[in-house]
Amino acid sequence: MYKLFRIKEAAVKKTIYFALFAAVIIFAGCGDKETNKGYSCIDGNCVADFVNPRYLTLADCQKACGGGVPTDGKGYSCINGNCVEVSSNAQYSTLAQCQATCGGSGDTGGYNCIDGNCVEVSSSAQYSTLAQCQAACGSQSNTWSKKSDLSGGPRQVATGFSIAGKGYIGTGSGSSFLNDFWEFNPTSNTWSQKNNFPGSARIMAVGFSIGNKGYIGTGAGNSGYLQDFWEFDPAANNWTQRANYPDAVGGTRSFAVGFSVENRGYIATWTSVYPTTVTEFYEYNPTANTWSKKTNFPGSVRGWAVGFSIGNKGYLGTGNTGSSYLNDFWEYNPNSNSWMQKTNFPGGSRIGAVGFSIGNKGYIGTGYNGSSRSQDFYEYNPATNQWTQKSHFPGGSRTGAVGFSIGNKGYIGTGSDDSKNFQDFWEYTP
Repeated sequence: MYKLFRIKEAAVKKTIYFALFAAVIIFAGCGDKETNKGYSCIDGNCVADFVNPRYLTLADCQKACGGGVPTDGKGYSCINGNCVEVSSNAQYSTLAQCQATCGGSGDTGGYNCIDGNCVEVSSSAQYSTLAQCQAACGSQSNTWSKKSDLSGGPRQVATGFSIAGKGYIGTGSGSSFLNDFWEFNPTSNTWSQKNNFPGSARIMAVGFSIGNKGYIGTGAGNSGYLQDFWEFDPAANNWTQRANYPDAVGGTRSFAVGFSVENRGYIATWTSVYPTTVTEFYEYNPTANTWSKKTNFPGSVRGWAVGFSIGNKGYLGTGNTGSSYLNDFWEYNPNSNSWMQKTNFPGGSRIGAVGFSIGNKGYIGTGYNGSSRSQDFYEYNPATNQWTQKSHFPGGSRTGAVGFSIGNKGYIGTGSDDSKNFQDFWEYTP
């Protein structure tokens, strides 16, 4: 009887154990669907794990692991030897923890490899230096490199152009109005002084090149607004005065835009008599040394805009009308003597920007929007009528700089951030 009782007792216990086990399974199946949510210890830190967690709670993980990554996953991760701030699945909760293991600089700004090009970013950078990015990204396009400072000293609102593989910068304002003139050799990365611009010292002049000659004219000097126009011959290192800019109100003009298309030069916008005739547009013929009036610029009257040419078309955009800042963009066709509005400049309204072209693309960057200066930089493709943001100009925000292209490179230098003038000079590789 006793033996029979023990056998029945064992059977009952087994039945109870089985029932309890089944109840646990049923209870677990009826709970939260995220049954795998928890934490795992990775590189000494607790990281949220939704697949195969080692610990149910963060506290349990921290006791065993010693890490402190927050539950939202934000923090820092070691990427390519640098500490990068991330918004999820962080390896480390603090920059110090990351640096101790990773050895990176901890500067979250730097460069990212985007579409095969190194692009400067202000946060969440993949690489701390341009060299690191280029080594991994396999490209040295869309990059800036610093060149020799302008030997003539800091200045703003100067003018410049390029002729036959050399760049030129002259005039502007330092501690006073200037008329010196300098040549840049990109091969040797050196500056050499040339004969001074023979017109009066000035700011806000127009500069462009046609063939193997350069031209500077208009602007503002100690005597007021100007209309004289001069030709520079780099082979002879001399200047020749040419026909004055004609404009119907006497020709004096500052804050104008100039560019050349094939064998002609063009000057548009602004004048010394506001707001009369500020949209007049003139073409210069260097062979005949004559000016001829063309179709008025159809956009708003403006000053301190930018212009450049691509192929057989000219382009003009940005600037201001009084306190109104502009970002519209226009194309001029010399063959039909007509203007056509294009896609607005996407960087926002501004004055005092830099514009130039490289090959079949145009570029606009830097400038002032009425409250702050910029260092952004954009590329315009006339074939698609679209803009693309490129690497920021690394020299810092500024206005009143000089820009031009030499071969397949672009250059920006000088300018002002309001507290000081610059003499630095930078090369852009598209």
